[in-house]
Amino acid sequence: MRDITFKSPHCSTLPEGRARAHLAEVPKARKGAGGTWVKPRQGTNRDPFNSDAPTGGDNPACTYSLPNGTSPAGTGEFDRTDAAKTPVGIQNLDIREKTMAYLLDAIDKKILEILQRDATIANIELAEKVCLSPSPCSRRVKNLHEQGFIKRAVTLLEPEKVGLPVSVFIQVTLNHQVKKELQDFESVIGQWPEVMECYLMTGDFDYLLRVVVPNLQAYQEFLDQKLTELPGIDHIKSSFSLKQVRYHTELPLDQLLENRGQ
Repeated sequence: MRDITFKSPHCSTLPEGRARAHLAEVPKARKGAGGTWVKPRQGTNRDPFNSDAPTGGDNPACTYSLPNGTSPAGTGEFDRTDAAKTPVGIQNLDIREKTMAYLLDAIDKKILEILQRDATIANIELAEKVCLSPSPCSRRVKNLHEQGFIKRAVTLLEPEKVGLPVSVFIQVTLNHQVKKELQDFESVIGQWPEVMECYLMTGDFDYLLRVVVPNLQAYQEFLDQKLTELPGIDHIKSSFSLKQVRYHTELPLDQLLENRGQ
């Protein structure tokens, strides 16, 4: 047996038995090589992705033990390309990511969790947090964008700092719940910057809106000049927020892996 050691201070944060320091660098075919994962330890071996850089005695390293004469992909000798000093197993990375792009794993989930908290994080820092080297990490983020898991990156503003301290929740009931009237209402509502959220609801009313305004006078003007001017509205009920108890933009992601046993 021989050890392939991946240097990263974050390797020990992955669950035992799934300490996949560089999942992209060690494809799933590694199971065919008969190797086993070794717990993170104080590493002294050299980094296989940089032959000149030892892992150092102070950094924990994730180690994957392979039978002699096998590569991470289990297809031959462990080798590097002359240009990038990259293990042969990485050559299968692009194919694997394209064919399994829609199947998220624990590393993808971790990436999404981190980006939800801070979309401005540098790729090299993100790579360290998820125990990947920068290039595979960047490819994963790009793939998550292309597959539609990430819609866009935005900056959240503090409403009071920009002069919009008042939030109003509005229940709107239409005269008739026919397709054309619903579409006309949604088309107009979508053009008003004061409307932060709008939901088509079940129950006693048709739509629930959240509107932000500077003060009560501004809301009165919004009602008089915009909302009540729309045709087809039967009833409007407004409720003012006294205090924001919780405002959260991070979606829970545990359900992504529940059905995959990860």
